[in-house]
Amino acid sequence: MGKLIDGPAHVGIMVGDLQTAIDFYTNILEFELIERTAFKKGHIGFVQNGGLILELVQPGEYATKVDGPVDHIALCVHDIEKVKTRLEERGIKFLDEEITYAPPIFPNGSKFIMFLGPFGEKIEINEVL
Repeated sequence: MGKLIDGPAHVGIMVGDLQTAIDFYTNILEFELIERTAFKKGHIGFVQNGGLILELVQPGEYATKVDGPVDHIALCVHDIEKVKTRLEERGIKFLDEEITYAPPIFPNGSKFIMFLGPFGEKIEINEVL
């Protein structure tokens, strides 16, 4: 296995209204909407401009959010199971025990799992299928 991390995947940003956020990023900043779906307890939209992808997250009615607007940084990997194992060998404790498979996200789905960095920042490893 080559490098552990292949590069950035996306940055997750919490938004109060998904459509308003999509309109801002696509109409004002000229991002392209590449994915929009309901997932878990809310709605998400992915917008892209060049190499930057933003995941815009509108929590559902009963979801609570206490940190700032930047929710997480996602890193792209090609074999999430192997990367998870290697990170665990390096002492990383994941926030969930299992990798989440998200079939409605991207044409063939994606898999992801999160852990905390040394200062409490959420980091996601993400494999787009």
